[in-house]
Amino acid sequence: MRLTVPAFVISALLIVSACSAPSSSETNVDAVEPAIQALPISAEGETCGGIAGLQCEEGFFCKFEDGACVTTADAAGVCAEITPFCTREYAPVCGCNGKTYPNTCEAHADGTSVATKGACTG
Repeated sequence: MRLTVPAFVISALLIVSACSAPSSSETNVDAVEPAIQALPISAEGETCGGIAGLQCEEGFFCKFEDGACVTTADAAGVCAEITPFCTREYAPVCGCNGKTYPNTCEAHADGTSVATKGACTG
């Protein structure tokens, strides 16, 4: 019986110490968050979107080639200024957000690129 009690105590201590030891796969959240918050912001004329998902600075939107948001996964665009002034020209376009706009300028003013010419369907 002398051997079983110390063996039981040693086993219990090993289990408790193993449970409290940090695993090597744990991540230090404080070390990761600054990297996430420091994602680069693209300026006017710089590349945006794409697989990296680069965002444009305030007052700009990621302008894709017409139709690129429909035909190309992870398409890259260029940061373009959001213009607050558009003409009243009526040449409807479907924005990449699925909304119909009276013209390309109105889509860009809303911060979206053109998916197709003509009104959105369905």
